[in-house]
Amino acid sequence: MARIVIVAFAAVGGLGSLGTAFYLYDEPRQLFLQLGMAVTFFTIVLISDIWTLSEENRPLKVRSPWAFYIIFLLTGGFFVLAWVPMIMRSVNQLEQRQSFSVPAFIWGYCVGMGSGLLFLLAGLLELPWLVAPTFFTTWAILLGGIYLIIRLFRHVDRLSGPNSQRLGATTIVLLTVPFYLSLPVLQQRLNRVFSDLAQSVTT
Repeated sequence: MARIVIVAFAAVGGLGSLGTAFYLYDEPRQLFLQLGMAVTFFTIVLISDIWTLSEENRPLKVRSPWAFYIIFLLTGGFFVLAWVPMIMRSVNQLEQRQSFSVPAFIWGYCVGMGSGLLFLLAGLLELPWLVAPTFFTTWAILLGGIYLIIRLFRHVDRLSGPNSQRLGATTIVLLTVPFYLSLPVLQQRLNRVFSDLAQSVTT
C-alpha cells in the first residue's frame, strides 16, 4: 500500500513539475508554478517519512557522513528530512528514551517550507497582508532547526563521554549556515559513539 501511495504522489508531483515548465514564463499563471513546487515538495516529504519509519526498528549502524552530505546537496537539501530523523532515532536508541520527536521535526519542516512557498506566492501575487506572517513563520522554523542541531550535538557529546572535544554553539551555527556542514560533523561524532560502544561490548 505504501508503494502505491508513493507512486501516486510521485506521478502527481512529476505532472506538476512538467506543467511548471510550460507555464513558467506566463505571469498570470505563477500560481500553477507554486502549486507544482508544493506538490513536488510534499512528494519528497512522504517518501522521506516512509523511509525514516522503515529505519525505526533497525539496529544502530555507522553511516557515511560525506556520502549522505553529497545526497543532501544533490536533493537540494530535502534529504535532511531523512538524515536528521535517522540521527534523532539513533540518539533516542542510545539514550533509551524519547529525547527527540521525529514526527514533530518532519511536520515542523513541512510548515516551514509551506510558509516559505506562501511567502514567495505573496510576493508574486502582491499580497502584502500575507508577507509578514509567512516571513516570520519561516524564520522561526529555521531558527528552531538550528536549535535542534545544537541540541543533537549536546546529546552526542554527552554520549561521547567527558573527555570528548566539544564544539561551541557559535561554531555549530557557523557550520550550519548556509550549507549545513554541521550535519556530516555530527554524523562523524555519532559514528564514533557507535564504534566506542561496539568496542566496549566486544571487550
